[in-house]
Amino acid sequence: MVRKGNREAIAGTGAIALAFTGVLYLITDLLFTTQAAIAVALVFFALTAWRWWAIALYRKAREQAAAKQT
Repeated sequence: MVRKGNREAIAGTGAIALAFTGVLYLITDLLFTTQAAIAVALVFFALTAWRWWAIALYRKAREQAAAKQT
């Protein structure tokens, strides 16, 4: 049950990241040019992905490596 909940939480964060990116693109497109909106949305999504997923995956890999050494 915990694994299923974890998978659903990960899917939820992915959906939230896409929703935030879409809203940011929409607002930026209304205020500025389409090219600026695309650039801002891509940068936001990249930073969000790095913050929410890459750091967690790095920490998990580091913990597994430390567990193998002991």
